[in-house]
Amino acid sequence: MDSETRRRRPVEEIEEELLFLVAQGYTNREIGARMGRTPAAVKGLLQRTYLRLWLPNRVALAAYARSRRPVGPMAGIVRLGI
Repeated sequence: MDSETRRRRPVEEIEEELLFLVAQGYTNREIGARMGRTPAAVKGLLQRTYLRLWLPNRVALAAYARSRRPVGPMAGIVRLGI
């Protein structure tokens, strides 16, 4: 495990939902509608999440989210290791 990974703090429940939606490709407006927040609030939550996870941007966040929890039609198969 590299030092960057060790410094990452645990992800909160609200951030889990955010990670999932970002990995699915939703915009801030779409995420806000699903989470009951304004696009500006989503932007702030994203910024906080980047800092907490030591990630530079949305692309890195989406990649991180997909590495933790596969999404899409093949997600169940990937999780099972089939």
